[in-house]
Amino acid sequence: MVTILIVDLIECGLIGLVYIVRVLVVVGVYCDGFALLYGLYGTMLLFFTNSVAVKMLPFDNKNEFQVVIDMPEGTTLERTAVVTQEIAQYLATRPEIVNYQNYIGTSAPITFNGLVRHYDLRGGSNTADIQVNLIDKGEMLPLMEEFYTIQGEGSHTGKAAYFIRVGGCDVGCHWCDVKESWNAELHPPTHADTNVKNAKNYADTVVITGGEPLMWSLDYITNQLQQNNIKTHIETSGAYAFSGKWDWFCLSPKKTKLPLEEVYKEADELKMIIHNMNDFKFAEEQALKVSDKCELFLQPEWSKRAKMIPEIVNYVMKNPMWKISLQTHKYLNIP
Repeated sequence: MVTILIVDLIECGLIGLVYIVRVLVVVGVYCDGFALLYGLYGTMLLFFTNSVAVKMLPFDNKNEFQVVIDMPEGTTLERTAVVTQEIAQYLATRPEIVNYQNYIGTSAPITFNGLVRHYDLRGGSNTADIQVNLIDKGEMLPLMEEFYTIQGEGSHTGKAAYFIRVGGCDVGCHWCDVKESWNAELHPPTHADTNVKNAKNYADTVVITGGEPLMWSLDYITNQLQQNNIKTHIETSGAYAFSGKWDWFCLSPKKTKLPLEEVYKEADELKMIIHNMNDFKFAEEQALKVSDKCELFLQPEWSKRAKMIPEIVNYVMKNPMWKISLQTHKYLNIP
């Protein structure tokens, strides 16, 4: 049996424009080949019978969007132009936007999205379009802070490095010491070129951390860093899809949101935070998933260090494949 579920989602646009997107989800499962075939045909019929309107389908995954303006019937071209320009002036203040083009009294040049939504048929003194082009994915990141310091943890402890901390995280570690990084909206979108320029003034190694940095595409920033002969390191829970080019990949899995399978093979270093005795078992489970080349570290959670350091020492002496990582930057009272 194939179960078809139709869900209505509301997506709020950049300037409060609201689109209702009807999403078709095939939930189901206990089926033989014929039942699956019938289910697929049934799904397609929803489209042809207008149960799911073409113009309700999601936009293409492109770095652009279109603002469609429909003023009340009888609005003069001049008034429509004024409203369009006011919206365009707001768009111009957004750092994510590269450029835009206004079309007053007519539709924007035809695209696939416009074709299926019949935007090409629009026209008149009360209509306008704004075609907006966005920066490439990953060119801007929500920057919480950036600073030059000494790496205090893991395999590269004691080395000078420039840290770039990006906002956004839903992993939710209760002992996290940078919970202010969780809400990405609190941190201004910053062009990666600015981070690269700043890093060049200090170090030949950059550590990208968070928050959870893999929530964002890191291809652009790591390419730019490496083109400037800067080594790229990351500290991540691995809970999001792999991106970026890395000279060192530190994976620190969390029970609340496990790493994706694709991420384990990338790890150069597995850093397990030990908050209680149960975490040793979790550490061993995670160690089975990384490659043989991966270095293994146990690190006491800072608030439990007095209790857990002796336990970690004993564990490492009995299991010498593990090493100890301490947050030495906190002992040194540096960032």
